[in-house]
Amino acid sequence: MLKFFRPSLEGNGSFWRQDRLSFWVQELRKGEVVVAPAEGVYGYCCDPFNEAALRKLMAIKNRPVDKGVIILVGSMKQLDRFVDRSRFNAAHREAIKKYWPGAYTLILPAKPELPDLITGNRDTIAVRMPEPIYMKEYLRAWSKGLVSSSLNESGEEPVRDAEDIPHGPVALEMSRPLRGGSSKIYDPEKNVWIR
Repeated sequence: MLKFFRPSLEGNGSFWRQDRLSFWVQELRKGEVVVAPAEGVYGYCCDPFNEAALRKLMAIKNRPVDKGVIILVGSMKQLDRFVDRSRFNAAHREAIKKYWPGAYTLILPAKPELPDLITGNRDTIAVRMPEPIYMKEYLRAWSKGLVSSSLNESGEEPVRDAEDIPHGPVALEMSRPLRGGSSKIYDPEKNVWIR
């Protein structure tokens, strides 16, 4: 049964009820695929360092394993688990300064030890540092970066309303529909917008 977590702007400044958020994090730790709102659409999320969880997410989305995934990070410390900053150039630094935090996914040099399921067998990785408080809060609770992939099979329309979330995964639910689309993707080194 799908468990919806309604946001509550409580006196302690938290967006999500802490007992609900803790349960969502526990499911991630168990290797489950969960659901959370991104900036404009809902997304499937999983632990990027759990291969079984990654493969489960790819199967749910019917996504080719060589496509790679987007990683959400809540801080530069989390970013350092995924990117090789020794390979940064001025374009990478300028893009981070200009677009983060925000709804922009950047293509950055990947750490060589990252699984191919994350990078799509490339030497780069797609990463985003979001701005909305509700995303910052669940990234802080999880604390180590998170795979996020829109809540739809590849090629289908993304989900913006909690009522359209499929039954199965534990979900953090917004009380209003999200308004927007998937993030824009920019490769600073090539100066190319991919999406």
